[in-house]
Formats: sequence, C-alpha cells, structure tokens
Amino acid sequence: MRVDWYHLCFGPLTGGADLCWRGLVGRAKNASCAAPLTKDRSHMFKSLVALSPQKHAHLRLTSTAHFQHLSEEVSCPIMASEVVNASRSFPIVFQQDNATYPLALVAAEKGRNAFIDDEGRWTAGHLPLHFRRYPFTLGEHGKSLVLMIDESAPSLSTSDGQPLFVEEKGKAVPAAWLRDIQKELFNLTRLHRATQALCAPLSEYNVLVARILSLKVNGKARQIRGLRIIDMDRVHALPDDTLAAWARSGLLALVYAHTQSLANLKRFSINSIHT
Repeated sequence: MRVDWYHLCFGPLTGGADLCWRGLVGRAKNASCAAPLTKDRSHMFKSLVALSPQKHAHLRLTSTAHFQHLSEEVSCPIMASEVVNASRSFPIVFQQDNATYPLALVAAEKGRNAFIDDEGRWTAGHLPLHFRRYPFTLGEHGKSLVLMIDESAPSLSTSDGQPLFVEEKGKAVPAAWLRDIQKELFNLTRLHRATQALCAPLSEYNVLVARILSLKVNGKARQIRGLRIIDMDRVHALPDDTLAAWARSGLLALVYAHTQSLANLKRFSINSIHT
C-alpha cells in the first residue's frame, strides 16, 4: 500500500463545513506542530499528534468498556444539547473565568473519578460528548483543523479492531467510520461555540456567583474553588421579556437543569456551598 503524507483536515476555521484531505507532502516536520483546538483541563490525552496515514496506517481501534484513561479527570465541558441528560448524573457548574459554559464535575480531586468503578467501567447514566471523542480530537495547523490522535490510547492496536485507514487505488485513505468521526468532531466544535453563545447572557446579566465547595476526603477537610453557580434570586429578578427570551433560546431550561443538578454534589460528600 502506498502511503503519502496527508492530514485529516476540515479546511479553514472561518470557511465552509466541507471536509477535505489537505496534502502536506514533504511538510511532516511542520505538520507535527499542530496544537489542540481547545485549551481545556483534560488529562485524558497523553500523547497527541496529528493523524496521518504515513505514520498511522497500521493502527486499528478496538472496542473497549474500560475508561481508566478518564480516572484523572475532575470536570469536563458539557454541551447545551446534553445538559438535561447530564444533570441527572453530575453536578453542573461554571468555571470562574472569561469563558461561560457549563462543566460537569466528575471528581472532588484528581485521580478519584467518582464514575469509574474498580474494573474501569463507566457507571454514570450519561457519557459526556467531551469524553466520547477519545482518542481523537481536533487541532489547529495554520488556518485549518486537523484530526489528532492520542498515540498512547489503550484502545489502539496493530492487530485487532477496525483499521483507521484502508487501501483505495493503491493509497491509504481514511476508513468510512473515521470520516464519520471527523464529522462528529467538527460538529462538536460547533456545539461548543453554540453553547458559549447561549450561556453568554449569564455573565451579561450577572447571575453567576462564585462559590466554594467544602468537603472531606479521607477524613481531611478540602475545598474546591474557582467555580460559579447560578443565583436563582437574581434570575427571578430579571425582567419578564428577558426571561421570555431565555425560554425561547433554551437558556432557561439549562438554568433549571443546572440548579437541579446540584443535588448530585452529595456524591462527593460536599458539606457546604459558601462564598
């Protein structure tokens, strides 16, 4: 099978949604400098590189029910479209910085993901889209989005599972399922931006308040800082036309799902929520 240097590419960041293969023949050194698209706090990616048939044509992806790669995760972004489902399993909060989007808490401290059992199985009723994408994510190379892969992922194999690339007219091309992954990741990027836009009024109308979570871990008092929750008194004080607009946009449903989700803090033995 002939292998050329290509990268899975989504075209210009500000351009259309057409997916494409962008040839980078002879530019392997530069292309390897692709950076993850979003700067989140995820620990699940250990060895991210831009995916290419030149380097990864021999790899296969196996199905696995093990989620040990998520064991160090403390939180993850939640898209607006999944907030209601996620609220049934996780406490949903907002981080205390300029970006306004919901986060699902999955642990009170690093290395203690409350939703992974001793056998590495995921126990929550909902698996966030942020986690489902593993071992793939998007990265930036110049003005294009490239598909990246965690080379250390335990689900990768050279003998078992679905091949990442197949032979077509003597060349290594992405398998059909991998092209579907491309589309899903591109859509996830759009969902993330749409969620930020939907939640922007929460900051604009000053209904988010900083809170400290106090808890005990192995008998020792701990605090989780840097989080915000929605102050429902401030929400109820908003003008009727503002609340109507929030109801039409779907933001009000997100607000109530967030509020109800805070009952899930008991999973982490939270003693109090205070300023």
